[in-house]
Amino acid sequence: MKVVNLHYPHKDLVPSIVRQRCIVEAAGCKQDIDDMNSIHHFLEHLCLVLNMVPMSAPMVLRVPILRQHGNNPDDYGVSAVQIWMESGVTMHTWPELGFIDINVETCKPFNPAKIGELVNAFFDATDVQITNIQTS
Repeated sequence: MKVVNLHYPHKDLVPSIVRQRCIVEAAGCKQDIDDMNSIHHFLEHLCLVLNMVPMSAPMVLRVPILRQHGNNPDDYGVSAVQIWMESGVTMHTWPELGFIDINVETCKPFNPAKIGELVNAFFDATDVQITNIQTS
């Protein structure tokens, strides 16, 4: 797992608000990234691991995977979102490619490595890259 920490490159328009954004990409996922229940449970656990307060249950949908060079109507992934009191998370999967994209945005600091550890525990990824962006 590789974590790259970046400082927000623009002027901080509201320094009184803590903002942290984390982009997680995981490849070689071997388990359950096409299973809506697994994605639901992953997001519930992520909320607990990052110590966030859920404002809703995760919303998990099966969606067609769009391709730049044509669409196969039988190709589906899973997309999910959960709103937290501290902001929220979105997640998208490409099961046939074993790939997951997760975006976490909060106004409460958290340890981004915990997301990677949870991705490995749930989906047995071979490679996890995390880009963590903080305003302060």
